[in-house]
Amino acid sequence: MTWDELSRVVVEGEALPKLEDVLAWARDADACLSLDLKTAFIPEGRLTAEVLRVIERTQTADRVMLIAWEHNELVRAKNAHPEILTRALLRGRPVNLPETIRACRADCVSLSYDLIRPADVEQLHALGVAVMLAELWQPDFDFVARAGVDLVSWGDPAQARRGLDDATRSQLR
Repeated sequence: MTWDELSRVVVEGEALPKLEDVLAWARDADACLSLDLKTAFIPEGRLTAEVLRVIERTQTADRVMLIAWEHNELVRAKNAHPEILTRALLRGRPVNLPETIRACRADCVSLSYDLIRPADVEQLHALGVAVMLAELWQPDFDFVARAGVDLVSWGDPAQARRGLDDATRSQLR
C-alpha cells in the first residue's frame, strides 16, 4: 500500500505513525525495537537503505535490531552501520550453520523449535551470536532451558517466565 492509503487507516482513533515517529518515540522512551525488513518484491537494497536513513535521522541505531529472512539485506545494513544489531531468520537448518551466520554477520539468529539442536546453540554461542528459539508451538520450557537459548518466542510472557523459572530450578537439582 502507498503511504497515502496507509495514512487514512485509523486504529482505535489513532492514525498509523511513520517509522520516523516510532523511532523518535523509542529514543525518547528509552525503548528498543526489532524492525523486520520485509524486502520481498522490492528492488534489492532499497528498503534497507531507506530504513537506515531514518535510523540515522532519528539517531536510533542503538535502539533497533534489524531482522530479516533476506540475509543479503543484513550484510548491507552491517556494511553501512557495523554497530547496528541484526538477527537472521532461518526457515531450515543449514548444513554449516556457523558459516551461514558468520557470512551474514548476524548478532542473533532465530531457529525454529522443530529444527534447533543444543549443539547448534553451543556453536553459535562460541561465535558470540545470541540464539532465539522461534515458533515454539507447545510450552516445552524444559527443552528451552536445556537448549541454552537466549530468547524464546511465546505468546504469554507470564507463562513463559513461570515455565522458564521452573525449568531452570529443575536443572539445578
